[in-house]
Amino acid sequence: KTPASEAYLKMAEARYRVGDIRIAIKEVNSSISINPFNSFAYNLRGKIFKDMGYVNSALIDFDKAIELNPEISEFYIQRVDILLIKNLYREALDDFDRIIDLEPDSHIWLLKRGLLKIKQLKYDEALADISKYITFEKNNSLAFRSRGIIYLNFGDFDKACSDLSISKNLNDNKTDKLLKFINSKNSDICN
Repeated sequence: KTPASEAYLKMAEARYRVGDIRIAIKEVNSSISINPFNSFAYNLRGKIFKDMGYVNSALIDFDKAIELNPEISEFYIQRVDILLIKNLYREALDDFDRIIDLEPDSHIWLLKRGLLKIKQLKYDEALADISKYITFEKNNSLAFRSRGIIYLNFGDFDKACSDLSISKNLNDNKTDKLLKFINSKNSDICN
């Protein structure tokens, strides 16, 4: 750690927190020029670039942060957002796997990975992730609605309707609309 680099990084972080992006980017660049091996500086610059809409530059910085320090989950969390924006789903799944390895007690990543697997039509894998998430979190309407949709795709209407009912009882407006649509098509499915 170089004291001058750390000082610039701390100033950049403070500027970033208050929304002074222009000065924050200058200070984080100074930090990196003094110490090009500080993974946290690349991560911060990646966040700034992401906020500015420069997703390719942000991805380069998150990649560099991970290359320098692959044991920090925040770097993967930041990068996965960029990968999803760029529709790089296979790479995003790899990052979700790594985040789950690094943060085994933070179950939200199971749900997020499961939702991505639904997009990829990997319903069996999505079902496993979302069901595991639900064992830890019983009050997430999105999880129950998503699992209900998977069961609908499998043709398991009893389980689908059960999960959709739970989601509706958790005040999920989208589930209410979904149930109305299902009943308009076939009133015998989820009556």
